[in-house]
Amino acid sequence: MSFDVKLTTEGRLSETWNEEEYPAATHLPQKAEKLFNKRLEQMMQSLFHKLQSDYKADAIGFSSMLKIQEPALWRKLEDHWDEVFSRTPIHLEVDLKITDFGSFTL
Repeated sequence: MSFDVKLTTEGRLSETWNEEEYPAATHLPQKAEKLFNKRLEQMMQSLFHKLQSDYKADAIGFSSMLKIQEPALWRKLEDHWDEVFSRTPIHLEVDLKITDFGSFTL
């Protein structure tokens, strides 16, 4: 058993930029998007690790999905779910898109 988590988000980035580089330059949006994707993935992996290793608690509600999708399996695991959850692999996919850059220069 494992869980596949896909996190999809998009948003706008407003920032103060260096006068020598403008956010509309082609390499900056891709560079920022890649950086934010990586950081968000690190933060989520850290969250999953803390929930599973430190707290051994399913605070996100994976058990609800299991109850719905695999009711027979859930009935077998529900009495010791926190222990099972602490050992269950979670695969994460992050898809973060920056839709617009807002900026001003100093």
